[in-house]
Amino acid sequence: MSNPYYWQESIDYLTKIDPQLSKIFKEYSEYGISSRGEALETLMRSIVGQQISIQAAASVWSKLAKLIGNINPDKVLSASFEDLKSCGLSKQKTQYII
Repeated sequence: MSNPYYWQESIDYLTKIDPQLSKIFKEYSEYGISSRGEALETLMRSIVGQQISIQAAASVWSKLAKLIGNINPDKVLSASFEDLKSCGLSKQKTQYII
């Protein structure tokens, strides 16, 4: 598996500030993550997909992508709470995203 470019920098930062995470990262150093885009898109996809089926997540993501277009912080923040929610996000997931 090839980790995204930001993976090692993130590990290094979190290791410095959190002793518990440092132990976990050392214990599981052979594992990593796969990415489906930039960090924001990967995080948003993770939030969208929590506790719903793959098909439901794909449907919600498709609506979000149509609403926002190219995922970047400015575009995400320019979308209204109600517009994001209308894509099929719960209130809580919408709050996490914004």
